[in-house]
Amino acid sequence: MQTTKEILQQSKNYLEQKEHPSPRFHAERMLMHILNIDRLTLYLDFERPVEPKELQKLRNYLKRLVQGEPWQYIEGRVPFFHMEFEVNRHVLIPRPETEWIVEKVVEEVNSERTKVTSVLDLCTGSGCIGLSIKNACPNLSVTLSDLDEKALGVAKTNQIRQGLEVELVQGDLFEPLKGKKFDIIVSNPPYVTDQEYLELDSKVRDFEPKRALVAGADGLDLYRRIAREYQAHLNPGGRLYLEIGETLGNQLLELFSGRGEILSDLAGKPRLFLLENE
Repeated sequence: MQTTKEILQQSKNYLEQKEHPSPRFHAERMLMHILNIDRLTLYLDFERPVEPKELQKLRNYLKRLVQGEPWQYIEGRVPFFHMEFEVNRHVLIPRPETEWIVEKVVEEVNSERTKVTSVLDLCTGSGCIGLSIKNACPNLSVTLSDLDEKALGVAKTNQIRQGLEVELVQGDLFEPLKGKKFDIIVSNPPYVTDQEYLELDSKVRDFEPKRALVAGADGLDLYRRIAREYQAHLNPGGRLYLEIGETLGNQLLELFSGRGEILSDLAGKPRLFLLENE
């Protein structure tokens, strides 16, 4: 049997031949995932033999990788805000920039400015936002909501995996939440325009769920609905946090009649629409 050192080199060479970006990084990731080891163990145990079934699985993963499938879907998990979330093609891959929004919500919950007891994660997908908030602030009552049954199934899997008590509801935006109000509503809704979708990187366009990305000709379809409906579900003094595309800030301010503010992330890009309810 071949050793991990030999297999790592062969995998790297294969990815280089296929002109795949970061060939060593991805060869390491795939081998670490197959062997269920961390990077340090990989390099400390270079003479470990790779079993035939492990090698076959690795070959399959590498094939999927060069066909353009994101490594997060191949591994089926992704780190996010000090946790690890299971993902598949029914949900978007959590992005590092969204962690900044979670930080902002957690800062608000922990501040002495207001007393926050309830949070709604609207369009939850994998549940990464709501579950991360719950993990950081265990005393909160957190609700995860999504239209897509399969996406909500992924959120449920992550809830069980993390051992967190939250409510999960399925339905179209606020429809399943009649009569319920929250201190904070946070959402990363679809905001890609129809044209932008055609121009997305193939890794996104061909593998991530279109429904979770696209929101009409101008990318504002979901924001319009949220602007019409949020007040019935946000307590007085409550806060609305919406992740936005970097070109949508002024349009969001118009949708909300000039109320709210646009915050830029650590990279200086407009990332968050924040509104305090009257």
